[in-house]
Amino acid sequence: MDKHGITRNDMEMQNIQALFRDMKDEFVEIYKPNKFNQFCTNLTVKSCITITRQLLKTIGYELVGKEIMINNKKTVLYKIMTYDERVNNSIYREGVGVLEKPILITFD
Repeated sequence: MDKHGITRNDMEMQNIQALFRDMKDEFVEIYKPNKFNQFCTNLTVKSCITITRQLLKTIGYELVGKEIMINNKKTVLYKIMTYDERVNNSIYREGVGVLEKPILITFD
């Protein structure tokens, strides 16, 4: 596990589904029955990521993903950031590649 983030492979190695399964009683209190059935009955790494995203938003944080290459395989690196951190971090900003002010290039 990277000290700056976590990948899906890291989550599988740490058996994140078992950790979330142990917390199902808390999820029953948080979710409406239809959403509980949707997210918590068949726990996968993807559903655990979704639950984490939803819970973090309630306290002003976001789980932000960025595609990276590890051993020539594309994977997603997840980081927990505040909204302000994400907006100020150009790697995670929506619309990357859009310049905030125009650049003039001259050939003399």
